Amino acid sequence: PQGSAAAAAAAASLSSQIMHNTMNGTISHTSCPMELLNKGGRIGIYLPEARRARIAKFHSKRKNRIWRKRIKYDCRKKLADSRPRVKGRFVKSLEGDE
Repeated sequence: PQGSAAAAAAAASLSSQIMHNTMNGTISHTSCPMELLNKGGRIGIYLPEARRARIAKFHSKRKNRIWRKRIKYDCRKKLADSRPRVKGRFVKSLEGDE
């Protein structure tokens, strides 16, 4: 009947709007109805080419991560090294140990 035809037309209109609004083979999470996920060759909301590009970007950023310790402020490091410590913690003075 008329209600189902109207609903089908609205769904077709929505899916065509979503397909026109895609950028780089992606759909925004907010405008993507669940029926479109993993449909039409998509992996989640991404086309295979867009997914490959995103994964390649992730891998290149992961490869360039810096894991070594970097001292930002040398003056703070010098001050911390000159302060007295007990078991790695700063103390007021070493004479106070009883």
